[in-house]
Amino acid sequence: MMWTRRPLAAACFFALLWGGVRPVVAPFWGGGSHFPTIGERLRSERSELRCFAEGVFERTPQRAVILFLVPPDDSDGGLVNHRLRYVLPGRQILTSGDAPFIATWHRPPSSGRVIWTGCGGTLVQR
Repeated sequence: MMWTRRPLAAACFFALLWGGVRPVVAPFWGGGSHFPTIGERLRSERSELRCFAEGVFERTPQRAVILFLVPPDDSDGGLVNHRLRYVLPGRQILTSGDAPFIATWHRPPSSGRVIWTGCGGTLVQR
C-alpha cells in the first residue's frame, strides 16, 4: 500500500505543477495550442488606439485643441494620454474640459458634427 501511495502522490504533484507552468511556457513552446496572453490583447488594443490617433491627426488642423476621451480601464493611469501627445504632434491634447474637437475611443460619441469614425473611435467637431 505504501509503495503505490508515494508514486501516486508524486504523479499528482507533478500534474499540478505542470498545469500551472504550461500556460506560462506555452507561447515559447514550439507547436501545440497557443494561449493568448494579456500582453497580446493590450498590444492589439494599443495598435487600434494608435490607428485612431493617426486618423485624428490626419483630420485635424495644426494647433487644434482636441479633447481625447478613453475609458478609465484603458487609460493606463494616464500613460495613454502621454503617448497620444507623441502620436499627435502639433495638437493640444486635453483629457478634460472643453475643446472644438472631441475624440472618443471605445466610448459613445459626443454631440456635434461627426468628422470621422474608425479604429474603434469617433472624431466630432463642436
